[in-house]
Amino acid sequence: MSQTIIKCVDDFDNFSENTKNKSCAKENINQNKMYKKRVNNNKRIDDIGLFLFSIFLISLIGMFLVGDVAAYATTLNKTADKTTACGGDIVNYTIGITTVYVANDFTGSDCTAGQTTCDCIASPHNLIITDNLPWGDSNYVSSTYDGNPTNPITSNNTWNVTIPGASVSSTCGTASCVCTGILTATVTDTLTITTKVSDNGGGQGCTNVSAGYSCNNTANCSSDSGGTLCTPGTTLTLFTKPQLLVTKTQLAQNASPGDKINFTINVSTNVSVSSCPAINAYIRDQLDDKLEYVGSSSVFCTNNTGVIDCGLGNISSSSGGKSVTLTVKVKEDTPNGATIQNNANASADNADTATSTNATVTVTAPTLSVTKTCLPATVGTGEEINCTITVTSLLGNAKNVNITDHLPTGFIYINSNSIELLGATRTSTINPVQGNTGDISFGLWDIPQSGIVNLTITLNASDIAGNYNNSVEANSSNGGYGEGSFYPIVV
Repeated sequence: MSQTIIKCVDDFDNFSENTKNKSCAKENINQNKMYKKRVNNNKRIDDIGLFLFSIFLISLIGMFLVGDVAAYATTLNKTADKTTACGGDIVNYTIGITTVYVANDFTGSDCTAGQTTCDCIASPHNLIITDNLPWGDSNYVSSTYDGNPTNPITSNNTWNVTIPGASVSSTCGTASCVCTGILTATVTDTLTITTKVSDNGGGQGCTNVSAGYSCNNTANCSSDSGGTLCTPGTTLTLFTKPQLLVTKTQLAQNASPGDKINFTINVSTNVSVSSCPAINAYIRDQLDDKLEYVGSSSVFCTNNTGVIDCGLGNISSSSGGKSVTLTVKVKEDTPNGATIQNNANASADNADTATSTNATVTVTAPTLSVTKTCLPATVGTGEEINCTITVTSLLGNAKNVNITDHLPTGFIYINSNSIELLGATRTSTINPVQGNTGDISFGLWDIPQSGIVNLTITLNASDIAGNYNNSVEANSSNGGYGEGSFYPIVV
């Protein structure tokens, strides 16, 4: 009897063939269970492999992008070539850069068979130094790095410098240089920054102090490869501002209406406070309302309705200062006895305003002295007599002085023999006419203090004998007055 052999398909992809044979149905169920188990096992293996591959890939990318983290330390030491400075001074800041490489910063080369020594190399790196200069970008002048000119990358407060690497001798291991353990190297570099102090000394990081400004300045740093430490460097510069001294003096203590007065204003610096020069110094003088501006000794003075501004330029501490003389006039309508007080202010770009003490002038009417003498003192009736009239300004400047001779009754003017002026000037000429009697005048005269006018005239005495009083008056337009008399005797 022949036996039919039924072959069940052992192919997970052809399970349908087994369903045609009932004898294989049971085996089909068993194979299906085995298939699912194998699929699950394969999935677990695939998941584990993918996880391990991911870890490997992340590590590889991290090594590629980050590399070894640098461990070096950088210290900045900042100094200035001036501990005190003046406006406009040049200051050189020196930033000493000290970099200390440690073991993690070094990599070693491969060692060949028989090689015992080798070099561990620390690679160069970029260092960014940020220094906000106390007097701003506009006052930046230049910079050098290790003696070579360098320029900031973005603005005048950022420098990108290259720090050199280092090489340290070590020993070879099995196949490569051993760069572990106590392994260090120090590299030093210098960045020099030149800047100008602002004219007034103030700026960022500057604190106002009694002598001027105290300016702190700090340099910071950062590295593109991540050093473990960056210690900033700070320096202090004291800016001292000059102290102005201003004086105002007048030529005369007294003046009369219409008089011209000279005021001298001197501006200097107080060397006991600061040796710094005053930058762009100037004077401002607001005149008393009883004064009119006439002119000055400087072409750099302007008048704006009684406010006088005079530019002086720079004033050094050793110059003794600078002076300006202002000429002013006492207004004609100023009353006698008035007091004129006037001071002046001085300022500079880098100094506080200083004010002088008052220069005081008292307005007084001129004091005039008038005398008249005649020869002979005793004269016969109708005879000639020669007289001299003298007018002197004892105090003040007498303006437009009118000299009037009050001739006694019966006396007749004949002529003027001479006119002598000692410092005085004749501003208007009116001569008497021969034969005039009564009051006779001789025009107008300006007689300064101590000035003199001498007039010599000839008269005919009266035909009537007697004792006479011949008076003379002098009046000025600015309040001066004087009177004198002569007492001729006619026999």
